[in-house]
Amino acid sequence: MLSILRRHAASTMIKVILGLIVVVFIFWGFEGFNSARSGRVALVNGETISLEDYHQMYNNLIERYRRQYGERFNDDLLKTLEPRKQALESLINRKIYELEARKLDFRVSDRELADFISSLDYFKNGDSFDNHRYREILKRIRTTPEEFEQQQRLALLIQKVQNFVTDNVKVSDAEALEYFNWDNTSVKIDYVVFDPEKHEGFEPQEGELETFFEENKEEFRIKPMRKVRYVHLSPKDFEEKAHEQVSDEQIKEYYDANPDEFKLEETVEAKHILIKVDEKAEEAVVEEKRQQIAEILEKARAGEDFATLAKEYSEGPSKDNGGDLGAFGRGQMVKPFEDAAFSMKAGEISEPVRTRFGWHIIKVENVNEAKTLTLEEASEQIREKLANAKSKDLAKEAAEKIYESSFEGDDMVKAAQNLEVEVKTTGFFTDEGPEDRTFPTKNQFTNIAFSLKDMEISQINELSDGYYIMQLMDTQESRLPEFEEVRDKALARWEVKQQEDAARKDAAAFLEQLKAGKTMEEISGEYNVEPEETDFFKRSQAIPKIGYEPELSAAAFSLSEQDKLPEAPLQTRKGFYVIGFNERKIPDAESFEKQKNDIKRRLVSRKQMEALEVWIDQAKKNSEIVVEPQFVSG
Repeated sequence: MLSILRRHAASTMIKVILGLIVVVFIFWGFEGFNSARSGRVALVNGETISLEDYHQMYNNLIERYRRQYGERFNDDLLKTLEPRKQALESLINRKIYELEARKLDFRVSDRELADFISSLDYFKNGDSFDNHRYREILKRIRTTPEEFEQQQRLALLIQKVQNFVTDNVKVSDAEALEYFNWDNTSVKIDYVVFDPEKHEGFEPQEGELETFFEENKEEFRIKPMRKVRYVHLSPKDFEEKAHEQVSDEQIKEYYDANPDEFKLEETVEAKHILIKVDEKAEEAVVEEKRQQIAEILEKARAGEDFATLAKEYSEGPSKDNGGDLGAFGRGQMVKPFEDAAFSMKAGEISEPVRTRFGWHIIKVENVNEAKTLTLEEASEQIREKLANAKSKDLAKEAAEKIYESSFEGDDMVKAAQNLEVEVKTTGFFTDEGPEDRTFPTKNQFTNIAFSLKDMEISQINELSDGYYIMQLMDTQESRLPEFEEVRDKALARWEVKQQEDAARKDAAAFLEQLKAGKTMEEISGEYNVEPEETDFFKRSQAIPKIGYEPELSAAAFSLSEQDKLPEAPLQTRKGFYVIGFNERKIPDAESFEKQKNDIKRRLVSRKQMEALEVWIDQAKKNSEIVVEPQFVSG
């Protein structure tokens, strides 16, 4: 540890480690500087990017997406995000920044490094850097102060290069005004939609399906496949043993070392009823909505059930739950709402409260005073926390024993059997993952499998449900199938194409009649479509009644009073749209003056990002980058 930081040592241990992992490691990833390299992904100007770094970066990205998207995180989203490609690009970029820093002779002094690390809230006890907390956090994430400091020194070095590139970026008032007008102009359109699924009853003629297959054969190509043998060490399998190893003394030690963790803040349990009002609504509309919420308030104070009133009148997302918000602490609600709720007693109903969402009335169900859990009250949750950490350690230890004995495939099997760990073998699978997998790490598992060479045994890989050691047993190369293998798939795709062709043809004919002077209302019956009109929307917003469709939105903003119709129908996920210009609104200058400084700050940030992208792209062109063949497609 740097001597500068030692002088700030204190006595309190860690509170939370997740935030630290997100902030410090998620963008650049984390590499164990002293660990052995087990393969190469790429060379950048002669310097290696290791397979270990690649796996770590990939896993960091997966964890980041899992936290960011929550329940929406699935295989389809993962394909869109392309984490393999992103991991490789991030590592190449990092290496280029590092090499450029050397060329510019940039350095990070011990003082700069110490000041940065000691400024991180995760390492503070109160306002002071806490050396004990620092070491405990690093211990929990299985790294040493020396490794961590080396990584942070590199991150600060890279930041110096980025600042060097972006320091001269400026934004003028004229640029800000141009962006403001572009971003805040809104339009309204008329439209009809032609749904392909309304067209049915297609049957292929003799030989037509075979011809379709031959003309589109590449669409039916069977991807490369892999078969792997693996062991899975799950912390869950070690929970019983881990609980036995947690002593009362360890629980007390943890309790004494982490006092902040057992302080419960004051919370309020409440229900509310919301009547929505736009932030920029005219005073007459605001007053109308206030009177509406006041009438509901009278009913509540007259004794009508608050939850029933919420289900009937509220326009908030908690409506179906009777307006129940559960328990919340300070800082979790918008300020006016929070101030009202925390000033009330259990059973009270507030006067109407205005927030940026609209008018609320709040009923406080219960007030939970701030308190500190006693050792007795906290002991079970501490035991569970320590046991969870211990079960993970035990799983890792078992994985290491198997790995250290796995010089050959048979050795891995024997080592696993000695520890009574099951060795499993998958069937053949593509880069979409094994069909028979039941554990929730399909994409990470597949990424590792496709990085292995024939009969190669992987290093220990930590996935979200435990540790894996894998061996590539067999491969099948990509091939074009015979027609009979994919007849059903070919028929399904042929039918979709017929439906789309029919809908596209009707939409094009409809548009031609509009261009000839007809109105949507005049010809909609002929095509069995219903003319609709959107409300006003901006470029950055979803289109009312339609949803988020960037291409459709771009086409809408290209229309004008003089040029009301697009050149062709627009295809979206829902079908083919024919749109027409209705009206356009231009923002006023007064609004710009209020937002100018904020807009300039945002544009500077954006231009800095663009400058870095241009710089890194040029640096790549001037560099010799060699990516190993199996990683080229990402």
